[in-house]
Amino acid sequence: MKVILIAAVTHDGFIARDSNEIITWSKDLHLFKKQTLNHPVIMGSNTYNCMETELKNREVIVFHRKNKPYEILKKLNNNKCFIAGGGITNKEFFPY
Repeated sequence: MKVILIAAVTHDGFIARDSNEIITWSKDLHLFKKQTLNHPVIMGSNTYNCMETELKNREVIVFHRKNKPYEILKKLNNNKCFIAGGGITNKEFFPY
């Protein structure tokens, strides 16, 4: 399975500045939807809470610090999945 890190980066190189930032970058969201449609999307709870709308036609898995990445990945029945942050989630899934 391909495990793909996907992130929207600001013009000055930030992925997110704080956990209260609401994601509203319309051009990035269109690309995010196109790439992730019909694939699982794994994200941390802060990232999940920053989403303004539901991600339709995608299985959203909220990663918590007590979770084991390998256990989550082995349950997925797909050829690829996307890791959509935050920082701890990216770090935990990076080896895969």
